[in-house]
Amino acid sequence: MIENICKLPPIEKGRVETGAVQFGDDWPGLFVRGDDCISLQQSIRRVLEALTKKQTRELATYALRLDDIAEMIETHVLA
Repeated sequence: MIENICKLPPIEKGRVETGAVQFGDDWPGLFVRGDDCISLQQSIRRVLEALTKKQTRELATYALRLDDIAEMIETHVLA
């Protein structure tokens, strides 16, 4: 899980929208605006709550990663 917030200087065009972002020659990544994070966090939590215990065990690696992302949003975006 990411423990720190990576702060970058403002960009010339102003607001960065949710979508693919690439820094230099690095791999493109996904940027999710803070306001979009709210619904993403809620969606992740609802999906995880809807899984049965058996499904959660079968999908443990994926469920854990989703839980990490939801926690990151709760800790660093919604806080």
